[in-house]
Amino acid sequence: MPSWLKQLIGIVLAILLPLALTAIGATNIADQITKIFPLVILALALNVVVGYTGMLHLGGMAFIAIGVYVTAIAVHPTFYPFGWHTLIPLVLSVIVGIGFGLLLGAPTLRLRGDYLALVTLGFGEMVKDTLTYMLNVTQGSSGIAPIIFKDPPAAFTSLNEWADWNIGIYYIALALLLGVMWLLGNIERSRLGRAWIAIREDELAAGCMGLNPARLKLAAFVLCAALAGLAGWLFCYTTASAPSPATTFDFNRSVMVLAALILGGLGNRYGVVLGVFLVFGTDQILIPLIDRQLQAQQITFFQLSDFKFMLYGMALILMMRFRPEGILPESRIAHEMHPERA
Repeated sequence: MPSWLKQLIGIVLAILLPLALTAIGATNIADQITKIFPLVILALALNVVVGYTGMLHLGGMAFIAIGVYVTAIAVHPTFYPFGWHTLIPLVLSVIVGIGFGLLLGAPTLRLRGDYLALVTLGFGEMVKDTLTYMLNVTQGSSGIAPIIFKDPPAAFTSLNEWADWNIGIYYIALALLLGVMWLLGNIERSRLGRAWIAIREDELAAGCMGLNPARLKLAAFVLCAALAGLAGWLFCYTTASAPSPATTFDFNRSVMVLAALILGGLGNRYGVVLGVFLVFGTDQILIPLIDRQLQAQQITFFQLSDFKFMLYGMALILMMRFRPEGILPESRIAHEMHPERA
């Protein structure tokens, strides 16, 4: 089957999914799926740094948190004097994300491996604690909720049909995700994308061939931060809140996003999407559903949610043992892992 036909089928199924779930009364599942879209965009952003250029980034949730709180501060009319239109915070989130990407990327360009991982980990913890303890700006650990967004522009008005959940938000989130997928697909095939791959494969050889590793790494950091800022805006838009940074944007969540990248397949956009839906779909949809069924059967001594991190750890161990390249790996990585299949 041609790749374009597979993509078309996937898009059609994604468009029909909320309508099917609404028809069977499963609007809560559709709502949870909508809330996973920002995490998919964040994972695609991290894939630029981790999957394309081979740098280990452990502070992904920091950038989405920045986008969330920039959006909340720009929109909320009670705590702040702005109350701006929905699209203005989107632009601000991306711009501020780019700024923090430059702030983090420029001083760390010559770091590699564990050293870069520690810097990004420290940056993530700094952002989380700063947002938690800046009470006068971020409302601290209580977060900012609820957030009422102003009506979207006329182009989106027909999608803004409220039922038990906002079906319009699903389609806006889907459109943003498809746009990010299209953008990254074009970058992969561009000169910049091929240069990132060259750095991932051998930075020294890439430098000897005339590439500038420092500049290319900085470009990867900036693009990652910009997309993460976009994901932060969408996160705030889909949840109508800026939740507690201490519990929502902590290191555990950053590791879960990174685990989704590894599970789905580093360097492959479709693998990243699959990995995020497997990890966070299990976390936000499947495990709560099983726990509710257990409670309905009067089984109160066991909750699957208490063991979810053990399940994730076992899944990663099994993946590293039997399929280290991920479920849908990039062709180059698959060839390196299994040259006998070429």
